[in-house]
Amino acid sequence: MAAEATQLGKIRRLAIYLDKNADMLVSSRNETNSHDFKMLRVLKVEGLIKVKVELPSEIGNMNKDKLEVSILDHLQTLDSLSNEYCDLKDVGRLTNLRKLRIILSSSLQNLEKILKYTCSTLNRIQSLIVKNDTNNGEEQAMQQIVSSCRGIYKLTLDGPIAELPKELHNYPNLTKLVLWSCGLKEDQMGILEKLPNLTNLKLFEKPFEENTKILVFSRGGFPCLEFLHVSRMGQITELRVEKGAMPRLCQLCIQFCPGLTTLPDGLRYLIYLKELTIRWMCRELHRQIEEDGEDFYKIQHVPSLVIGEPLD
Repeated sequence: MAAEATQLGKIRRLAIYLDKNADMLVSSRNETNSHDFKMLRVLKVEGLIKVKVELPSEIGNMNKDKLEVSILDHLQTLDSLSNEYCDLKDVGRLTNLRKLRIILSSSLQNLEKILKYTCSTLNRIQSLIVKNDTNNGEEQAMQQIVSSCRGIYKLTLDGPIAELPKELHNYPNLTKLVLWSCGLKEDQMGILEKLPNLTNLKLFEKPFEENTKILVFSRGGFPCLEFLHVSRMGQITELRVEKGAMPRLCQLCIQFCPGLTTLPDGLRYLIYLKELTIRWMCRELHRQIEEDGEDFYKIQHVPSLVIGEPLD
């Protein structure tokens, strides 16, 4: 089955998706002249693994099973760059690149050499997503890639990485952090809470190792945090918020955490909290935070309460 590129004219954004039934992608010979990719700013590619790809020369073709993207001089966003079908060294020539999503689909060879070649571009990256899609580790590769992007303001880590880069607290622009299925060691919370400029933190689906039952936000931690989202952490049985933690927090969302049967007493210390969202938690917790419930005093100071349906 072949997927054919249609007439697009002059474009700034291009997304290429191939479903599991497609085994080749070719651009129409009759329409090649009507395509203009020279000013392409955003490129997203998915599903190119083990697929024959023939694209207009202005985008780049598959060379020895690798998609060349180095000729896209104006590219600012590159989504789903997989080392399975792309040469990561090509990033070094994309001097305008600011947003990058890397998928580690297989073991990386000569990573130090690649990072040295691409260091100038990586230092300009503002938004970085690194997804670990391997079954054989690559945690160190994730750390090394993040350590090479010191100018980022937004970082998303998706997949196993037991420890964060130790120098993360020295990233002056890092304000947004998303952790998804990372399996971090419990002591990594100590690194997170010391990030000096972090304003937005999202924790999804086992951000910490499976035996982590208690999540503690300690006194003095997260001094600039304004938005906190905790979701799908089924292993957590207790949240603790110590007095003096997250002093600037203004929005908090907790959802899909069935192991939590009560909200932390420390929520009453969050005097700047303007919005609290609770959804899809256990029925007992929902009952306790009703206006006549025994835990309502913990949240009664919050101006906006968004209480959704219980999970069960």
